[in-house]
Amino acid sequence: MTEVIDSILKENIYKTHVELKKKKEPIVICSCASGLGAAHKIKEILFNSLPEDSNLKIITYDYPALIRKQVYDQLMNDYEVICVIGTLDPNIESMKYIGIQELIINEGQNAIEIYFGKYMKKEQMEIFEKNILRNFTLSNVMNNLTILNPDKLLEHVAKAIDHLQNILHKRFKNRTCFGLYVHICCLVERLVTRQAISNFTDQDFKEKHQEFIDQVNISMKEVKTYYNVEIPDEEVEYIYNYIIND
Repeated sequence: MTEVIDSILKENIYKTHVELKKKKEPIVICSCASGLGAAHKIKEILFNSLPEDSNLKIITYDYPALIRKQVYDQLMNDYEVICVIGTLDPNIESMKYIGIQELIINEGQNAIEIYFGKYMKKEQMEIFEKNILRNFTLSNVMNNLTILNPDKLLEHVAKAIDHLQNILHKRFKNRTCFGLYVHICCLVERLVTRQAISNFTDQDFKEKHQEFIDQVNISMKEVKTYYNVEIPDEEVEYIYNYIIND
């Protein structure tokens, strides 16, 4: 028996496998239905709001990719996702979300404290919240998000949103309006620079919602004329998603 045991030990038949639990890096994801360009600019505003001694990592992610389950699973496997900050809620279970429209109208402070509290000291949190209030004003966000004249663009977009509310016989909540302001302004810039979204998230959207498509085009007539653009049906789908989440 002793000889058998010695033989096994010599041949190294038994191997020890130790699996250490990987410590995940905490990250914030910036993702916008308005496109990666808008997500990068929001990331920059957010980065400039962090305390100087903070080492939180901020990444950007394409919205259509983020809402795919395999991408979500990979992110959750690789990182400790603090939250997503963007212009449209990806509605992913267990992934927290803060809309920039909530930051603009000062309704996101509680979420900031809850989501970021464990990653910052009290003094850091105070600086972060103060910087968020200063940096996420509508005018500052718009100045950062678009190369077009933001005042003129907002004027046209605000009229279009008012017209759309009248057509739909519906008044949007403040956060929905601000979300639409940001999204449609970015949409117009994409159209002007020929970077429109060209894929539906719901392939049957056009068939199911032709009336809504027509209503958006009617309300956006002034915007389309002033900037000499046409709004693709794929872009209208994202406007629809904002409103159904109102």
